[in-house]
Amino acid sequence: MAPLAALMNDGTLGDYFAGIWTKNLRFCLAWHRVNSLLTAPKTYRAPSFSWASVDGQIGSSILHLSETLMQDQALDASWIDEFGPRLLEQHMVLKDPSQPYGEVKEGLHLVLEACLVGLAKGLTVIRDHDIFHPTIVLDQSDAFDCPYCNPTQSTDEGRREATRELDNSIEHHVCMIVQGDGWKGRESVCEFLILRHMGEEGSYVRVGFGMPSLGHGYQAVWENEDKGFNAEPVRKLFGGMGWERRQIKLL
Repeated sequence: MAPLAALMNDGTLGDYFAGIWTKNLRFCLAWHRVNSLLTAPKTYRAPSFSWASVDGQIGSSILHLSETLMQDQALDASWIDEFGPRLLEQHMVLKDPSQPYGEVKEGLHLVLEACLVGLAKGLTVIRDHDIFHPTIVLDQSDAFDCPYCNPTQSTDEGRREATRELDNSIEHHVCMIVQGDGWKGRESVCEFLILRHMGEEGSYVRVGFGMPSLGHGYQAVWENEDKGFNAEPVRKLFGGMGWERRQIKLL
């Protein structure tokens, strides 16, 4: 990837950081697995927030988000400023300092100011209100996968074991918003990472990706009498989920 990254860098992308670019950090962080579980290499290759840290097929949100999202955010940045992540520091540890696009060593991390809510708390709020339809995909576990959508992913017992493991550690998992349009229409989306807290205070690793959308089954909640979109109940519920803006270290 090093030669390709060097060719891509036209000076507008920011710093290269183990497979991602800092200028459009929100879009770079919003990758996800497609079907099969991702696997970690035997040796350290990249931090957890980079697609380069895993093997397997991945997709990017930039392929399905509105083509005008970046322009819309430039015109009105109030929502993304309130909920989106902000890069405070970046710590690059290169194996060879003369190769800025080359291999990295363990210890590389980002310091972010980000909006977080506990995964268990967020899911409880979503289940209690008929507005959002959550889609959650863990990188190396099928605990949240629909067995009917992807029946070959794991055996029933394997899926039950994955669910038990998640249940035992769910209090250590949080959602971190990375992208969204502020719930401006019925096709609006918001994207977040699933992070697991590590031993050091404020330190997290990425373990998955999520996207709450507005399901058509909940249309009565967000539709006006004239069939137009009513953003108020959506924004009120989303803003009241318990999001906290905190400084974190993403490993």
